[in-house]
Amino acid sequence: MHEEEIKLVEYIKKEVPQINSKGKVYLRGDIPEKKIKVALNSIAPGVFENMIRVYVDTTIFGKGDDGFIVTTSSLYCKEIGANPIHIPFEKIERVELTNKKLTVTCLGKTVNLSGTAFKLPETQVFLNEMKNRHEKLKDLSVKCTTDRTLALEEMDVKVQINYLKTLVAYEKKVMGNLLSAPFSEILGLMTQLNFKPEMRQEIKRFIVSDNADFEEMLQTTVITAPYGNIDNVQYSLLKDIIRLTRSRDKSKASNNINLIYAGGLLNLSGNLKEKIDFIESVIINDEKLIDGQISEKEFEKNIKSLIAGGAAVGVPVAAIYISGSVVGLSAAGITSGLAAFGFGGLLGFSSMLTGIGVLIVGGVGVYTGVKYLTGGKQRKVSSKREKMIQEVIKIHQATINALIEDINYFTEELNRLSQDYEENALKIAKLIAEMQLYNEALTKIKSKSSCLELVVK
Repeated sequence: MHEEEIKLVEYIKKEVPQINSKGKVYLRGDIPEKKIKVALNSIAPGVFENMIRVYVDTTIFGKGDDGFIVTTSSLYCKEIGANPIHIPFEKIERVELTNKKLTVTCLGKTVNLSGTAFKLPETQVFLNEMKNRHEKLKDLSVKCTTDRTLALEEMDVKVQINYLKTLVAYEKKVMGNLLSAPFSEILGLMTQLNFKPEMRQEIKRFIVSDNADFEEMLQTTVITAPYGNIDNVQYSLLKDIIRLTRSRDKSKASNNINLIYAGGLLNLSGNLKEKIDFIESVIINDEKLIDGQISEKEFEKNIKSLIAGGAAVGVPVAAIYISGSVVGLSAAGITSGLAAFGFGGLLGFSSMLTGIGVLIVGGVGVYTGVKYLTGGKQRKVSSKREKMIQEVIKIHQATINALIEDINYFTEELNRLSQDYEENALKIAKLIAEMQLYNEALTKIKSKSSCLELVVK
């Protein structure tokens, strides 16, 4: 831990008790185990337990489900009967105290902290100081350890771009060439992650360059990943490499020597083949759900099996979904799909963190929830499945629209180069090859989308 981050921790321990209005203060290490679980589920879903620096319980009888939690990177708070509030310190834009009303503007949204939990003047000073200290850390290029599992699209843009470049490099250098099937998966993933045009352009430039070194890009991605989420990024990369491999060949993934080579470079602890087999089983379960190949009872059975499987092979299942699902759902779309099945919020993860197969995390508590939701009640899986399919179709349509723009650009560029064909012959040949790849990918995505549209008509 950097010296400045250590100072930040000490400041939190000293000052948080001073902003507390009425609650019982617990420093890290002194919080009762039962109270930690209640507090995290209610106040700060998805936060790592070991990242809590100070917890303040504002409940009258010590139940622990209202109050606030402070980590090195965020303030999490919840008043009785209200939804939890998350304020990342580095994203604070302004803190205002007027007429005994304390408001914080963060990520373009303004929240009111004028409840009974805080001493308002002291809290204003504390939040501004935390904002300033995080700005200093950023100036020093110090990355604080993240306090929760992040979806890939919540991470820095550089991480997202490096992540996609790693997948491109895998196809070009490890597999030997970039075919339309894996390329369509890469294009879809960019849409799932809400890539902006300039981000897409950087990936396009990388595709046509000769700099696609897989080992180098893999190392770069891991180095730039946020502390606390490096393992998750590595497991997610393994999942998406399996996704690309399965787009070429649906045979058993752990028998693919190229995939084994790529997985080995991730330096994951434990048996790599067992991890690949487990991740592939989660992928297949997702595919069967979308394709309508499994009944409700089979779905419940698969969940129970996967609960034990993830723990046995040491795969953090939430990590499998930080880039979205292989069936084409974004992280937000997965959350919507889970809610449609009645699993929304069941796990206590943050909203961006839930996946179709992530129902499996949480052990016995999840079993209870699953039994309640599915046992003895025949639900219409098809209608809930259709809601998920509609989200996938939206992703496909957005990808198609982006592809059409790309192809139109190629057409304009081809017309321009053709005005001096002899001088630009090599460039024209390369451009035509690129256009063919994009057209083939467009055909594949349109075909997928058309098949899904038949389900919801």
